[in-house]
Amino acid sequence: MLRKALGLVLVVCAGGLLAADVKDRGTPPAEGKKVEARVVRVDADKNVLTVEVAGKRTDLTVNPDVKIVGPRGGASPARLKDDRLTPGTQVTLVFDSTGKTLREIRLPVRPRAATKDKDKVEKDRGTAPKDRK
Repeated sequence: MLRKALGLVLVVCAGGLLAADVKDRGTPPAEGKKVEARVVRVDADKNVLTVEVAGKRTDLTVNPDVKIVGPRGGASPARLKDDRLTPGTQVTLVFDSTGKTLREIRLPVRPRAATKDKDKVEKDRGTAPKDRK
């Protein structure tokens, strides 16, 4: 009986601590508005990205505070000179909670290079069938 009571007290205390921890963290920052867009033009010298959203072209100024990240969340050191920012590429734009200030540009996965010799690629990976004698 004493063990059950002690176990119940421990469970209640642990639950209270977890609830207090969640309360202390507060609310996470607002993610903002995400918009899928197609790249029309990139001017890295002027830091301007022209995109098309729902048939409307928009010029966006990309200031140094804007994060340019890949599909896995890593920052792009090339910024607007990244090889994935080419006309026709689909990107995700993340704006602040007001929807007016660009905070982040999310780039797609790099396309794989087209190879003519598939066996050579498989051989490099070690998956090609072995030649029989």
